Amino acid sequence: MKKLILIMILVVASQLSIFSQEIENTGFKIDKNAIQLHVTNVPISIGIKTISNKRIASEIAFGIAALNNDMKYDDYIVDLKLHYLLKKGRKTILYTGIITGIESVYDPTFDLTTPFIGINAQYEYFIGKKKKNSLNIDISYIYGKKTYKKSYSANWGSVEYVGTFENSPFWIGLGYSYYL
Repeated sequence: MKKLILIMILVVASQLSIFSQEIENTGFKIDKNAIQLHVTNVPISIGIKTISNKRIASEIAFGIAALNNDMKYDDYIVDLKLHYLLKKGRKTILYTGIITGIESVYDPTFDLTTPFIGINAQYEYFIGKKKKNSLNIDISYIYGKKTYKKSYSANWGSVEYVGTFENSPFWIGLGYSYYL
């Protein structure tokens, strides 16, 4: 499963680079690129952030997460955020948009991979005169659930259990971005 997630990240990253080259021919240019570390109440992730000249921003990130009730960071998550810049100041940017991705949940009793989607708002504050560093506050409302089955068998018979995994709906976090 880990190899599948890494392959998916490489494919998405290569497609995004091809897509950005094609878009630049239409006047859509990338203003800033950043490497980002993001810590929330659910995932801890590292990613790439891009801001364009048309008030559009995107982030793609990969990280570890505590998605189930054991509260251990043993799950994996890949997410994509697409933002619209609501307000751009001299040292601040306010974004809103959608977040989507895939998460792999590992539990002693079940393993599952499920997609999720939600809405996101982000406030970013630039540090320094060159605006190479920034801190951001991120709030997301996530929706996603998946039904799964567990089967147990013994010499006396078998039992099947059907459960539902639901995401933690609110993600609140802090991030640091270094602009290249």
